[in-house]
Amino acid sequence: MNTKDNDQSASAQEEYNLGNTCYAAGNVQKACEHWKSVGRQDHAGVYAWAQYKLGDLFDLEGDIGEAREHWGNICLEDDLRLYAIAQFNIGDSFVKEGKIEQARAYWQNVPQEDYDGAYAWAQYNLGTSFEKEGKSLEARPYWLNVRRQDNGAAYAWSQLKLGNSFSAEDKKEQAREHWQNVYQEDDPEAYIKAQGYLGK
Repeated sequence: MNTKDNDQSASAQEEYNLGNTCYAAGNVQKACEHWKSVGRQDHAGVYAWAQYKLGDLFDLEGDIGEAREHWGNICLEDDLRLYAIAQFNIGDSFVKEGKIEQARAYWQNVPQEDYDGAYAWAQYNLGTSFEKEGKSLEARPYWLNVRRQDNGAAYAWSQLKLGNSFSAEDKKEQAREHWQNVYQEDDPEAYIKAQGYLGK
């Protein structure tokens, strides 16, 4: 990295930090100005964070179109984790508008190499979206994709859903196997529900 690159990177980080400071002080407009001034060419990672913050900010203000635009600016190459969360968020935003097909398209984009559980929750949501349409056979593969090590709560709810779907087909043994995979430490609410089903 040459001196010019170092200067650009430092400038990007400085603008991002100034945005954080302004936001913490309640000056939202100034924070936006600083975050928007961070360019990908200056520092891709810092750019991703700035776009992510802008997306969250506009989402909180109810401007979902603007939020999507900023989340959508984050590329996989910029920051894997932020890309995963951004794609998940965009999917969720379409659900709120009843646009399930668009939501699914973004959840499908969430990479598995994610460290924050966005992939696990995206797979859970994909399964649930098909379940709501009465398509349990299409839902199951998504729930089965959820691993406990990715996100315990998403795994617990996926196992609960799998148990319920098999129970609805009167496949009691398969249902019990999945309900028994729901652990209290992963999600107390899902655990209580699973125990209730196992006790019947």
